[in-house]
Amino acid sequence: MMYRATSANATWQTFWYEKNLQGDVVAVYSHDGVKLVSYAYDAWGNTTITTHVSGTAASYNPFRYRGYYYDRDIGLYCLGTRWYSTQFRRFLSPDDVSYLGANGDLNSYNLYAYCSNNPVMYVDPTGHSIVLFTIVIGTLVGAFIGGGIDVCKQLIIDGTEFENINWGSVINSTLVGGALGFSNAMGVCFLGPALAGLSTVSTSATVCSFLASIGVSALAGGGGFVLQELRNGNIDKVSIQQVIGHAGIVAIEAAYNFGIGGMIGSIGEVGTKGARFSAEWLGKLILGQEFSLPFKYPLDKLRKGIWG
Repeated sequence: MMYRATSANATWQTFWYEKNLQGDVVAVYSHDGVKLVSYAYDAWGNTTITTHVSGTAASYNPFRYRGYYYDRDIGLYCLGTRWYSTQFRRFLSPDDVSYLGANGDLNSYNLYAYCSNNPVMYVDPTGHSIVLFTIVIGTLVGAFIGGGIDVCKQLIIDGTEFENINWGSVINSTLVGGALGFSNAMGVCFLGPALAGLSTVSTSATVCSFLASIGVSALAGGGGFVLQELRNGNIDKVSIQQVIGHAGIVAIEAAYNFGIGGMIGSIGEVGTKGARFSAEWLGKLILGQEFSLPFKYPLDKLRKGIWG
């Protein structure tokens, strides 16, 4: 954070944030690393502030719970499109009626509700709807495409009879496809709004979502290969180099998918209204998978050609 007084001759001061994995700002430090202010939150964002050094500009810090912007004058958080009250645990204005039931649960029919009344599990960076549901849909779409393409390839291109399908390969492709769909959806939900200029999505949340995409995909790549060989009766021939090789290639694919998801997520309804599930969201998730396929094929060929 950069701050200076309103005087034209005032000098800029630099402050550093400490955040937790949920994006909460838990402390503010001086440029020299001295802790100035720390924050503790309950699930809804009610804050306990501890001042370690008084009289500093850190007391004016506007970014706190989940990295949202806090207006000290009115005591409310601005989530891009609506004001949120930690006291009432509600938005002060209703969402658009098009969001009724958007998350598939009963609480999503309450247009004043914050995070479907479950702020421990969810985050709402833009004031419209929660992120988790979209990520689940993206993961399922990716798994369906990954497994479906593998089955079609064996039946149509390889000429394999249905009873002779290599189901170990299908399991592998389904797991990898789901992980890459997860990466694509994470890019849509977090990188997309950031690219669209929505400051309600914090940098730390975007970085954490990228690292989660890489980690999940690496596990799916290595684990999927192990399950494939286990299903095919070749587990005794699996080497650690093969597992690492599969994990590394899928992690590279995940980085690409995350970027593609971010670019798609920055346009249209997704970029301006934030994370929710709708026909446009589903279309963009599928579109992200389609854009990823030309990059996926050569890497898959490399992965299976070198490491089996």
